[in-house]
Amino acid sequence: MAQWWPKPPIIAAALGSVQRLGFEGASRIRKELLMALRVIFAVYGALRSGNQDNTEAAIVTDALQGRLNNSPNGVVRINNANMGGDPAAGVQKHFGAIVEVDGVQRPFACLENQTIDFS
Repeated sequence: MAQWWPKPPIIAAALGSVQRLGFEGASRIRKELLMALRVIFAVYGALRSGNQDNTEAAIVTDALQGRLNNSPNGVVRINNANMGGDPAAGVQKHFGAIVEVDGVQRPFACLENQTIDFS
């Protein structure tokens, strides 16, 4: 195999493992090598009755990081269970986050019960 750039030993060893694992394993390892996800900030909640003075929200940075750490593909469904509870019972929630993807901070947003691919 041609070597087009100098690779640190850990990367070279991982790439050698990729060749032995075949396509499925190779895809997973390549994605893990290339994708690093770090949650900078995340919030989940609502403005009851649209009133800016009636904010019902929770900072869910740790909950999101935990979900991403356990998600092999970087996909997370945003709902009460995954975000650690319901900060605004009976109201549709909104979600917003800043997540560092491979060293670049990216904004993400969705409604309750939607799924985000953070990769």
